[in-house]
Amino acid sequence: MLLATSMVPGIILKVLICIIIFFIGITVFSFLNVVSERMTKEGSEKIYEGRSKCPHCGHDFKISESIPIFSWLYNRRKCPYCFEAISMRGTLVECLGGILAVGIVVYYGIGFASLTLFLVAAVLAVITLIDMDTQTIPPVLNVILGGLGL
Repeated sequence: MLLATSMVPGIILKVLICIIIFFIGITVFSFLNVVSERMTKEGSEKIYEGRSKCPHCGHDFKISESIPIFSWLYNRRKCPYCFEAISMRGTLVECLGGILAVGIVVYYGIGFASLTLFLVAAVLAVITLIDMDTQTIPPVLNVILGGLGL
């Protein structure tokens, strides 16, 4: 009986770590989704400027309206200003990031190898998103991927 009760805190701690890693993954991939959209539409010089915007009315989302996955669900998949539907792509990318982050940490543990693998997955995700939109791959992303490979 003593063995069973001493395992519970360890399991709870592992679950909490996985939840934190999931939130880190969805946050990073949410940012990368915005970067990929800005690289395809506005050019690479404006990828870090400003907040996320509605694709229809262009209104800047507040911080409370930019929470990955949850804001999209809370606003019922619509812009809170113009009430136009917002694409599911961003939410799927965010979910993928969270699942990848948790999967990598569960398989490799927390360490340098899992961080490197997550960064490679993040760059590959940006390459995939840009390639889906423009059928081109920016050379700078290949350089970053090569650097991570070394």
